[in-house]
Amino acid sequence: FRLRRWEAKEGFPSKFELCFKGPKEIIDGMKVREEIETTVEDADLFQTMMFRLGYEIPLDNDKRRRSYKFGDVHVDIDEYPKVPAYMEIEASSKKEIDQAMEQLEIKNCEVSAETANELFARLYPEIDFDHLKFNA
Repeated sequence: FRLRRWEAKEGFPSKFELCFKGPKEIIDGMKVREEIETTVEDADLFQTMMFRLGYEIPLDNDKRRRSYKFGDVHVDIDEYPKVPAYMEIEASSKKEIDQAMEQLEIKNCEVSAETANELFARLYPEIDFDHLKFNA
């Protein structure tokens, strides 16, 4: 599962997003997996609970994300330290993704079904992606 902490910003409190991620499948060249998400409003209390249950933080990266809805298509533009920004497009079918890419005039770019970690390991093997920080 993934646990993402959203830091307090502009009047919004910190919170955790908890996400179950099912097994990854590749269908028509696209990554497909079940995701079930919920939020935990008291991030500090939840983090304390996780530590007391024995969980540790194996991966701790800073990321800046801008999210957009394009019809039924969800688009995220993610920025991590030390690597170029990249776009993730999520939809219920390859056809919807292809149509969104055409309407957004996205051409001549690499399309991948890899996770962010898999993509970064392949493109930037010299960078340690376990602890990327913007101000480190």
